[in-house]
Order: sequence, then C-alpha cells, then structure tokens
Amino acid sequence: MEAAVQNPRQPEPIPPQPPPCDPEPPIGEPEPDRLPDEAPIPNPDENPQPPQYGGSLDG
Repeated sequence: MEAAVQNPRQPEPIPPQPPPCDPEPPIGEPEPDRLPDEAPIPNPDENPQPPQYGGSLDG
C-alpha cells in the first residue's frame, strides 16, 4: 500500500494541548517604604500653591 501524501498547502494538524493552568493573580501595589505612623514627605512637584518669586519681575 502506498503511504498517503499530504498536500503541502494544507497546514499540519495541531496536536491536542493540555488545558491551560489557572492564571497568576495580578501583582499588587508594593507596600510604602515608611512606617504606618510616619508622615509622608510632600512632593515638591505636587505643590498646590502658586510659585513664589523672591523679587519683582519688572526688570
């Protein structure tokens, strides 16, 4: 008997895959590097007040 020749244009059959495992839980936020009773240091880039200049800008 002659072996069946597959058409080269046909894709190879995909072997059965095992079921996927449970996905890992998302990574949570890391704990801050300070003690709970320690006051956070204010960020100068987030200062809500307008900038204060030392002198006049009239020149």
